Amino acid sequence: MLARLSRAFFYRHPAQVLLALIGIAAGVAVVTGVALLRGALVESLDAVSAELVGEQALVVRHPSGRLDVDTYARLVRQPGAPDFVPVLRAAVRSDGQRLEVVGVDPFSGIRTLTGADGTGLSTALFNESGGIPSAVVSASTLELLDSGLDSVLTLDESGRQVRVTAVIRGRPGLDRRLLMDISRAQAMLDERGWVSELLAPPESEAWLRANLGDELLLVTASGQRASARQLTAGMRANLTAMSLLALATGLFVVYSVLSFLMVQRRRTFGLLRALGMTHGRLARLLIGEVLVIAAFGALAGLVASTVLSDQLLRLIAAPVAEVYGQLPPAATNPTPWLYAGIWLAALAAAVAVTVPVMREALQIPPGRLVRSFVVHVLPARKVLALTVLLVTSGAAWVALDARLVAALGGLFLVLAGVIVAIPMIGFGLVRGLARRTATTLPGRALRLLETARGRLSPALAALSLALALAIGMGMMILGFRAAVGDWVTRLLQADMYVSLESRSLAREQVDRLASLEGVEAFSSVRRTRLADGTTLTAYDLPARAWSGFELLGEAPEAYRQFSAGDAVLVSEPLARRQGLAIGDIVELPTPEGPARVPIAAVFRDYSSEQGFVAVSGDLYRRWFDDHAVDSVGLYLADGMTPAELGRRIEGLALGGVAQWITPAGIRRESLAVFDRTFRVSWALAMLVGLIALVALTSALLAQGLERSREHATLRALGLSPARLFGLVTVQSAGLTAVALATALPLAVLIHYALSLLIQPRAFGWSLPAGLPPAEPVLWVVPVALVLGTLTGLYPAWRIGRRPMIEHLRAGR
Repeated sequence: MLARLSRAFFYRHPAQVLLALIGIAAGVAVVTGVALLRGALVESLDAVSAELVGEQALVVRHPSGRLDVDTYARLVRQPGAPDFVPVLRAAVRSDGQRLEVVGVDPFSGIRTLTGADGTGLSTALFNESGGIPSAVVSASTLELLDSGLDSVLTLDESGRQVRVTAVIRGRPGLDRRLLMDISRAQAMLDERGWVSELLAPPESEAWLRANLGDELLLVTASGQRASARQLTAGMRANLTAMSLLALATGLFVVYSVLSFLMVQRRRTFGLLRALGMTHGRLARLLIGEVLVIAAFGALAGLVASTVLSDQLLRLIAAPVAEVYGQLPPAATNPTPWLYAGIWLAALAAAVAVTVPVMREALQIPPGRLVRSFVVHVLPARKVLALTVLLVTSGAAWVALDARLVAALGGLFLVLAGVIVAIPMIGFGLVRGLARRTATTLPGRALRLLETARGRLSPALAALSLALALAIGMGMMILGFRAAVGDWVTRLLQADMYVSLESRSLAREQVDRLASLEGVEAFSSVRRTRLADGTTLTAYDLPARAWSGFELLGEAPEAYRQFSAGDAVLVSEPLARRQGLAIGDIVELPTPEGPARVPIAAVFRDYSSEQGFVAVSGDLYRRWFDDHAVDSVGLYLADGMTPAELGRRIEGLALGGVAQWITPAGIRRESLAVFDRTFRVSWALAMLVGLIALVALTSALLAQGLERSREHATLRALGLSPARLFGLVTVQSAGLTAVALATALPLAVLIHYALSLLIQPRAFGWSLPAGLPPAEPVLWVVPVALVLGTLTGLYPAWRIGRRPMIEHLRAGR
């Protein structure tokens, strides 16, 4: 019978049930979507080697990223050599999408790969037509490029083309990659004589460690995954924090909606209690209803999460490739265990968050038929005590633990403490506004809000948190953007920068560029990865370029020591991660053995969250006998323009496609990458805000139903439906305004916590502690006021259309 009563009630109130479903589904969708995204970021680094050789594949690389085929031939000829798979990898673009050419030898120890039509890999790779090289791609990649089988893909601006001759399904590790025969890839990319890496089976690890020597790096599968986890730790931590906030806001929605449904059923519960229903049976009824709603809502959220995760993946694919050098898959890969765990957690959270609603229902006396019912709130003294406890605990955790998890956990505790006090502060503002406008319609509307404080407090807290998150996140992003822009402007001292597409510059090519008429001086950069994983950057710098380094701390002798090769510089992220300071000794592996050099200075850098060691070019060449450089900076004489010199450079035969760019162009492209990196943060902040607006709508509906007698009395005393409509709309606008007033100081707290606490621990770099940007306030405040006012339209319409006489009868 009780189940039939529940079904009948929910059938009569589908809109409210839908709001509850939306709340829990939105929170679950964001949490699951981010979880899938985190997994994709970790798995993307070793995806190709896992697909070609196996999950535990070993990778052999040269520190420079280019392994001579003569070295490969020497290894293959040694006794007991494993069945190597030579791989050539190169970044390309097609139809605006960043892809990777992966050249392999189809006759080596590669796993069996078959196209969707049964075509073998070797057949597909040699099935050329019209002189266009063949490529095998995954089905997701074709969908991403909006192409089909036998289509011709144009790569980059050079006009190079490949033809899709086979499509492989069920291989997410090959997403965003073009699988080609290695010899044809070398010819197309003009990379003859080089490969990027060698893949080997896991059972050959002992042989490899005994025969590789010091010049080659051996990377295991566990090392690959650890590198991916370390590379993306900061981004994944930020995404996780945002998703948990979204889930918390979604649970506010569940509480508000179920509170509204309980208000509607108070008369029914009073009758059931009068007929003998015990507390236990009523509690089981409510828990069963919550579980049903949460179960279906969570299932809807899991379905939506797959779509959401793929959309989030599209948002971060470009910045992950540009910043981390990884290509995430075109689609995420859900697992049943992940879905089951999140579904069960959502059920538990929904039950836990609705305990106050159940307690309220159990307090209804038998036979109590009136709708009016006071929802008790914590006394101010207890609220302040709880706030102080949570804030103090969070601050102590941050102060005593230097890890990122402590920073995130401490911030959550501080936010929880502040959120506990938000309703008390907010309704204090409501009382003040009501007194100042006591004789007006807004004043009366605000006084009615004060009487419904217990019902509206969770919605006010959720909306305040969501608005603070949006504004605080915006302040951090724009402040960080300005800091990156200033850093790039300071760093780039040359008038133009020259490089070759997909290859390095030889020393003779550098000399030809430096000897061009109109060039006064030049600088060069060479970056490599050492055997212990440390990134080493070699600089040849004229004196005027030294001002591009923003040194942290006093280091008057840094330039002299660096130029003489007596010391090195370390970037701030590396110094933070390894606890390095000026005067410390770093040990770097070189072909001649470990080199121990002192640190002359620590400098600010936003290019890599892992950090790097900077050495002089002469010292680097003495260690590694590598005279190539990655790019050259040219300092022009008066009267020479970058455009004019660029035309001369394009006329030089440098053995590749010459690319040149000005500092303004680099700054523009760097900020574009920055903007793409934080698009996902903006998207998640918007989702949290929309979820909070749903909570506000449901809370206003509950408040309107609970105050139906007051509204009916006002109608009987002459208040027109239009003015009643305005009263409820003013209430929603007033709640939004109060939420904004409480959110602004909280947003400033979030901004400084993210900038001065989370960023240094997550990424290793510090941000200037200036005034927060005002733009997010100017964007969010008017939009929030408009949307918050609009949320009152449906409750106002619903309240205004009720028959007045029913709510004036005694006993209703």
